[in-house]
Amino acid sequence: PWVKEHCPTPDFTAPVFNSLAARLQWSITPSYEAANHEPVISGPLSLSGKPGESLGLKYKTSDPDGDALSINWWHYASASSYKDPVAVADPASASTSFTIPADAQPGQTIHLILEATDDGVPQLNRYHRVIVTVK
Repeated sequence: PWVKEHCPTPDFTAPVFNSLAARLQWSITPSYEAANHEPVISGPLSLSGKPGESLGLKYKTSDPDGDALSINWWHYASASSYKDPVAVADPASASTSFTIPADAQPGQTIHLILEATDDGVPQLNRYHRVIVTVK
């Protein structure tokens, strides 16, 4: 409880250690194919729109090893100037939509995180931050 109250940053402990484990594996594995690699995300880093406007979130995700990916969108409230909860239409899809809250004020920002997690060993994550600026 204390950590959640005083440390607004999400807990990235497991992803960081999994990334370290993968890098150590890379150092002793003679071939690229014998190790797991992070997913890839491509798409815009920033968007803008007016309160009540629906924005398309069109992103592409892939995995260089062909691993299956799970997708999760979330609001990074501690980095946003708009603090109230927000949600995307389908948080499990890389291509979805997001409606800017009607009470958002011009100049406020909403930071959304697209998280892609593979099912490889060790399990690896990639994060892509999208900053939505309210017009």
